[in-house]
Amino acid sequence: MHRRQLCAAFLLAPAAGLGACAPTAEQQAAALSITDATATRRAAQSRLFDTTDERFLLQSAVGVLQDLGYTLEEARPEIGMVVGRRAVPSPVRVQIVLRRLPARPAIVVRVSAQAVGAQAFGGPLSDPALYPQFFDRLSQSVFLTAHDI
Repeated sequence: MHRRQLCAAFLLAPAAGLGACAPTAEQQAAALSITDATATRRAAQSRLFDTTDERFLLQSAVGVLQDLGYTLEEARPEIGMVVGRRAVPSPVRVQIVLRRLPARPAIVVRVSAQAVGAQAFGGPLSDPALYPQFFDRLSQSVFLTAHDI
């Protein structure tokens, strides 16, 4: 009987430990809530382009990433996503996602950058120059390519 109780305790211990790792209802609600800071950050990370050519826009975004010193890590053109990484001056991972707008012929490009590495916690970068720099270059690239300049 002692052996059977020991086996049952051994099998049920991991399941009991998982309950301690579950987030509380307050933590779940906080993770899904949108604050003013979240909305401001998303607005800085997003730009609207009046085109329906996702392939062209994605190719332009890849070119801008490479010009800024990023190495292409993953490309999923079928879903409009590209991921790049840069090691210097500090490790950064950038994800670009394209989303068509259903109500008009336009595409929203969203760029999110995270610090990576041993010193970073993986949160979003809030460098005020990062996103405008990317979108200025992307706008220039789209304009010059569209006008064959």
